Amino acid sequence: MDRTFSLRRHEVVEDLPFIGEFKNRWPALFNEQEVSVEFSRITTIPLVSKFMSQLDKFSAVLISVFRKKGGAAGQKINNILSVLDQDVPIEKRRECILKALVVYVNEEPSNLVKEYMDVEHDEAQTSVRDTTLGIYVIKPEGAHAADPYQDVGIIVEGIKILENLNNVANACSLMLGLIYALNLAYPQDLRYTFETFQKLFMELDANKLSNKVHTLKNKLLLSGTRESYIECETEIEDSLRNIEKKHRIGRRWQESDSDFQSTLKDVDCELRGQLISKARTESRERAVLLHLKRKYPDGQGIAIRLAKQVASSNKRLRQAIKEYNSIQWPPQMSIFPATIDFQEACDPSWHVYFCFDDTIEEDNVSRSLKRRGIDALHMKTRAAEEKSMLYQEMRTVTEHLHQQHAILCSAIKATDQPGAKAALIQRLQQLERKRHEATLMFHPHVPDIVPADNLYLCQALPMSSIQTLIYNDDGENNDSENEDDNDN
Repeated sequence: MDRTFSLRRHEVVEDLPFIGEFKNRWPALFNEQEVSVEFSRITTIPLVSKFMSQLDKFSAVLISVFRKKGGAAGQKINNILSVLDQDVPIEKRRECILKALVVYVNEEPSNLVKEYMDVEHDEAQTSVRDTTLGIYVIKPEGAHAADPYQDVGIIVEGIKILENLNNVANACSLMLGLIYALNLAYPQDLRYTFETFQKLFMELDANKLSNKVHTLKNKLLLSGTRESYIECETEIEDSLRNIEKKHRIGRRWQESDSDFQSTLKDVDCELRGQLISKARTESRERAVLLHLKRKYPDGQGIAIRLAKQVASSNKRLRQAIKEYNSIQWPPQMSIFPATIDFQEACDPSWHVYFCFDDTIEEDNVSRSLKRRGIDALHMKTRAAEEKSMLYQEMRTVTEHLHQQHAILCSAIKATDQPGAKAALIQRLQQLERKRHEATLMFHPHVPDIVPADNLYLCQALPMSSIQTLIYNDDGENNDSENEDDNDN
C-alpha cells in the first residue's frame, strides 16, 4: 500500500470516483488498520491513538462544560450523560461524551450514529441505502444502555465500508480517517462535530476555528486553567524556597526595602524601554508600508503583499502594546505612560517616542538621519525576506515537478496499453524538459537544487541538445504547430 499511495491519492483527488468503484479497485484499504495507516501517510499523525488520548484528556472538562448547558439542549445532554452515573466501561463513557458533544454544537446525534435492533433487519437495510455518511450500531433485543453492541460499522454512500468496529468512539476516529483517505467533505449537518474532531482532538489546522468550536476551545482551556492554579502556585512556592535555600537567603525583600525599589526601577526601565522601542520600530515600519501601498492600486500583486505586511506589522504592534499594558506594577519613571493606546502607538511622531529618544539616546545623530537609516534597514530586511520567499518558491516548483515526474513514471509502469504508454512517455519527456531547464535556472541561486536524471528525455534527444533547451510553457502547442508545418 505504501508503493501505490501516490497513485491512489491521484485517483481520489483528480478522478473523484464513486466509493463502490474505488472499494472494488482498492479492497485492501478498507479495513481498520489500513485506514489508520493511510491517515498517517497523509497527515503524519497516528489516528486512533491520538483521537482516544485527546478525548480522554478532555473528557472530565468536557463533561463539566456540557453539564452547564441550559435549555432543551442541556436537558438532552443530561439524558445522554445520565448513563455515566452507572458503572460503565470506558468505551461507553467515550460514546456518551461524543454524543453530548454533537448536541452541544447544536447538531443531531442520530445524524452521526444510527441505532437499530437486531430484529429490525429490513428497516436497517433501507436506512443504510439512504445514508450518505454515518455510523450504524446493531443492538441485541432487550439490551441495557451499558451492554456492548452486536455490531458497529461505517456507511459511505449507502455502502457498508467498515464493520465490527467494537465501539462508537473507535468508529468516529476511523470515520475521520476515511474522510481524509477518500477526500470527502464533512456532512453539512455534522460540520461542527467533525471540525471539533479535526482541530481540537487531532490538532490539524487548529488556528482556523469557527465561532462555535472556538468558544468550546476557550471554555476547555479556561476550565483546565482554573483547576491547575493551585498546583502551579504550590510548585512556584516550592521552587522559590529551593532557590532561597541554595543561595542562603535569610528573608525575602519587602516592597518598602530600598534594594527592592532600586531593582524594580531598573527592571521596569529596561522592560518598558524595550517594549516602547519595539512599538516605535513597528509604527515606523507600518508608516513606510502604508506610504508604499498608496502608490499601487488595490488588487495588484505588490499591493496585496504590502497589505499583508501591514497586517503583520499591526499584529506585532498590538502584541507589544498588550505586553506593555499587562505589566503588573506602575511605571517607575514619569517618561513612561501607564498604558498605551493602539491609535497613539501607530503615530511615529508620538511624543512618548521622542521623549524616549531624548532620554535613552546619548549620541548627536539627528533624528531624521536615524529614521532614514531605520527605513533603509527595514527595506533591506524586507528585501531579504522577498529573496528567501523567492528561493522557497524555487524549491516548491522543483519539488512539484519531481512529484509530477514520479506520478507519470508510476503510471507508465502501471499501464500495458501501447497507445497510453506512448502518450505518457511523450508527456514525461515534456515534463523532463521543463524540469531540466528549471533546475539549470535555479541551481546558481539555490545550490541544493541540482539537475535530476532525465532518462526519457535522454532517449529522445542527445545530451548536447538537452544542455541548450529553452524552457517554454507553450511547448506542447509549439510541438503541435511544428507537426502541422511538417505535414504541409
